[in-house]
Amino acid sequence: MKGIVCKDLQKDILITNGKEKGTQVVTFKATSEITKTQAIEAMGKKASRFVVLSVTKEDG
Repeated sequence: MKGIVCKDLQKDILITNGKEKGTQVVTFKATSEITKTQAIEAMGKKASRFVVLSVTKEDG
């Protein structure tokens, strides 16, 4: 998948609690900006468990 690095899902995709109750933040290691659709596809079978509200880029 273009831009997404998922060699080790335990390290390259991180799911943490969101700021609001019942939300999570999913962080992807990527080599370039990714779209909302790419983020959903990268979650594979777990994609049906989440609703992606937004995709933002973080430096670092």
